[in-house]
Amino acid sequence: MAQLNSLIGSILRDVIRAQHEANLYSRSLREAYGTRGEGGDFRVPGALLGELELDLQYAIRNADVPHEESETDYPALRRFFGQLAEQLARTALTSVATTTSSADAEDPQGLSLLLSQEQDLERGFGPFLRRKIGEKLDGQAAALVKADGSLDTDLLIECVMQAIDAHLLQNPDLEQLFGQRDGESRLRQTARSNLVTMMTVLTAKRVKDYNFLRRKVFSTQEIIITADELKKVPPEAVQSLHIRISPHGYLPDEPITDPENPE
Repeated sequence: MAQLNSLIGSILRDVIRAQHEANLYSRSLREAYGTRGEGGDFRVPGALLGELELDLQYAIRNADVPHEESETDYPALRRFFGQLAEQLARTALTSVATTTSSADAEDPQGLSLLLSQEQDLERGFGPFLRRKIGEKLDGQAAALVKADGSLDTDLLIECVMQAIDAHLLQNPDLEQLFGQRDGESRLRQTARSNLVTMMTVLTAKRVKDYNFLRRKVFSTQEIIITADELKKVPPEAVQSLHIRISPHGYLPDEPITDPENPE
């Protein structure tokens, strides 16, 4: 007994997997030829699947079988990352400004930059930091979502701190503020330690009630496909499905758009 959608899906996956395995084998041959002097000039054989046509005969046993699937809600996840990045950028600027001002850092210009930008994330350094945090989170979106739809808080904080380290704590415009150019000043270490604490608390609080697993329930058809079972049903009940497959027709590098926000 099988479900029609699962059967067609498995056929399509197998075709794509076959092309993938052929590509990998061709690549391994290229490496093997290249390491053997005389074979280095050989053209590596390759294969590209063109259009395939299949005919599937089946009979419907049950036309209304409930089926549930789960998938990551990436549009909602990206919106959440945008909101979170703005809050974390503001918090990071406030935290570093507080740490450096309390330490009497000798760089009024750098301190003024932080104090002004923490109040305005619409211009200057504020939106820059917000964008960099957001880009880092978007780039790790698949890894950040656990199987149950919750977020990996530890990895999220790690990604955020990587962005903050690169674009705030190691920012050339703030070298004088931190007192040294070797990147290891005590003030910078203190600022980072305070940031990790604040990011950990804030992030845990923000993500605890979110789940990005989207569940869909729909009806599918339970079908009969084996020859022995098909012999037992009336001939007029046997359906024929013609499938045409073009494995090379999809470009995986095409941009993904949110249907709810196409811009």
